[in-house]
Amino acid sequence: MRVCLDFPAVGSSQVDLSGILPETVFGRTKAEIERLPVVVSGRQVRLGDVCRVRCSSKGQDRLSLRGETSNLERVGTCMGVGTMVVEGDAGYGTGEEMNGGTIEILGNAADCLGLALHGGQIRAAGNVGDWCGANSPGEKDGMTGGVILIGGNAGREAGAGMRRGLIYAAGDVGEFCAARMNAGTFLCAGRLGKYAGIGMKRGSLVAGKISGMLPGFQSAGEADTEWLKICLVMLGKINVHVPEEWSRMTPKRYTGDPLEMGKGEILVYDEFE
Repeated sequence: MRVCLDFPAVGSSQVDLSGILPETVFGRTKAEIERLPVVVSGRQVRLGDVCRVRCSSKGQDRLSLRGETSNLERVGTCMGVGTMVVEGDAGYGTGEEMNGGTIEILGNAADCLGLALHGGQIRAAGNVGDWCGANSPGEKDGMTGGVILIGGNAGREAGAGMRRGLIYAAGDVGEFCAARMNAGTFLCAGRLGKYAGIGMKRGSLVAGKISGMLPGFQSAGEADTEWLKICLVMLGKINVHVPEEWSRMTPKRYTGDPLEMGKGEILVYDEFE
């Protein structure tokens, strides 16, 4: 079953789409889908009041969002199965606490993409905002599983509190990347911003360049890259193209944060900036 929700321009109104998921939509009639509740600027309305619903029994199961998608907040929240495609920019909190399935964003994504992600895969073609894959406010842990793939740049505190899973950014990443990281893998093909890895206990940060290493991080020579090669092969199988030199070069390895457990590592391929 294929379901397409076409959202007209609604000005500055924000649509909380957290209850509209593949598991809540598939198997319903068009009329039933139109009656599903959504929240617009704090007021509950029917889904059919804010978008055009189209259904088809042809093709693979997919829930598509079209039109003025940048005003859609919390798309795919707690999603467990299926595929969602945002055919444009995605709003705040897309993929929050997602457990499974796939979200594909053809444009950019706002703040809090994959916040506290538990499982599944999120793929954004463009840039993403702050706190991608980070912890929810008041919570200690960020993402605990799953994969986030970013075609452009990422903002501040990406992967903050990260415990498991993988984030790959093809561009640059802002300040405080992987702050308080407990485990997991974060790969940045571009440049890591300042204070990367601050407070990290375990886990791996991999970068093309870095805007200065934090005081206390110790040089540990060349890295053992066998695990990284396996990771890069896995990314290649899902059509993620990492820098070609990563397969030829051995990055420099630094360990820290010494103020915590100090078992984290930052691998850098190029010179510092």
